Amino acid sequence: MLEKDIESKVCSYAKTKDFLVYKFTSPNRRSVPDRIFLGSGGLCFFIEFKAPGKEPTSAQEREIERISRKGHRVYVIDSIEAGKRAVNFEATGDASWLSDQSGGFQPVQCPDDAVVGHGPGKDSGSPDKHS
Repeated sequence: MLEKDIESKVCSYAKTKDFLVYKFTSPNRRSVPDRIFLGSGGLCFFIEFKAPGKEPTSAQEREIERISRKGHRVYVIDSIEAGKRAVNFEATGDASWLSDQSGGFQPVQCPDDAVVGHGPGKDSGSPDKHS
């Protein structure tokens, strides 16, 4: 499946959960995540979409860490199901949405306790923060 197909399906799903979804581009800053998701009560998170099995570039990893250090969650998503789990977590605050027996979405902790999601193959931790 192509990255754009995953992105399209996850963004459509997020809209059904009442999120505003915007393409994120920054003229003076490369490697920002693909999308910003805005929810009620000031909720804001980001998703970097990848084709299945692909990893963020080192520049993207640096930008993800930079955003995470400001207290925002950034997810790296490489499947529709993983994207839906991230959206459900943000919509409900229920971390059980993040677990996946098949190895899809696995959150890992940043130094500031913001949750950054990665697809299969990354170390996992359990989220303990939801603003």
